Amino acid sequence: MIERYLIKQVLLEQKEEITEVFKEKIIQRDIFLNIKGMVKSNLIKVIMGVRRCGKSVLAHQLLKGKIYGLKRSPTCLTIKEYKKIVFGT
Repeated sequence: MIERYLIKQVLLEQKEEITEVFKEKIIQRDIFLNIKGMVKSNLIKVIMGVRRCGKSVLAHQLLKGKIYGLKRSPTCLTIKEYKKIVFGT
C-alpha cells in the first residue's frame, strides 16, 4: 500500500510540473469550450488522443481549482491535507 508521504511527494511533484507547464502560453482549443460543461456531471470522463496531443493539459485546464482523484482510504490524504498541498490553503 502506498504510504502517505509518497502520496504527498507525488502531489508536490505534479504541482511543480503543472506550474511549469502553465507558465508557457497555452493555446485554448475549441474543444475546451465544448466540453467544459461536461465536467459538472458525476459520470467518469475519458480523454483520448495520440501521444503528446495535450490530453493532460486539457484535463488540468478543465479541473483547475477542483478537487479530484481522491478516494477515502486510511493511507490517502484528507481533503484538508490535499487542499494544503495542491492549493496552498
